Amino acid sequence: MNHYGISRFFKGVLVFACLAPSAAPQQIESDASIPQPSAAQEAVSVVLGQAKIDPNVIIGKTGRPLATDGKWSVSKVSPQLCPKTDNPCVRVLYKLQDAGVSCEWTVLLLGTIEKSLILDLSDDAALYFTNHETFHYTIPKHLNPEPRIPPQIVKASGRVKMLVQVAASGHVDNVTVISGSNLFREYTATIAKQVMYDPLFVDGVAIPHRTTLTLVQKIEPAK
Repeated sequence: MNHYGISRFFKGVLVFACLAPSAAPQQIESDASIPQPSAAQEAVSVVLGQAKIDPNVIIGKTGRPLATDGKWSVSKVSPQLCPKTDNPCVRVLYKLQDAGVSCEWTVLLLGTIEKSLILDLSDDAALYFTNHETFHYTIPKHLNPEPRIPPQIVKASGRVKMLVQVAASGHVDNVTVISGSNLFREYTATIAKQVMYDPLFVDGVAIPHRTTLTLVQKIEPAK
């Protein structure tokens, strides 16, 4: 039986002091009218409240972290993941054309910035932003299947960020590794597929969503 050590699983920690300034919007463009006049600004504020540019991720085209002078906009197309509700649900975009980066979030507005939810985000948003992982989850004490520990990662540690598709039931349907040590990717993805989230309810109905999951692994040999 594999022994993982006491630091086997840790939820990713968001440390704002270590992050670059957020990409504050100077002007927000909307390509169609949205349910409320303030919805565009509010949706962007939700994103900025829950995500910060990760200064440790370098863009290949520029050789620098994501710049803060990109263009914010709100799409006229209702995102597919939006639930059936009277609350506004919009797609927020942050683009840097020269860098070839397009970050997108699906935001459900629930009256206040604190209560509003990010229901989905694109691969670029997951990669270039450090996202506040607000959805509660648990990891089973007994994993089945138990992930195989490759010999080369014994006595090693690593951090892996993933984008996880969560079903209405709370089960993880799909895992996409966004960043992290190649040694840990397969191992950590096996664990992520067995994570159980608390179901997310909107107007009394459980809905699917997609979010980031960051796991820090420390492997210790069996004693």
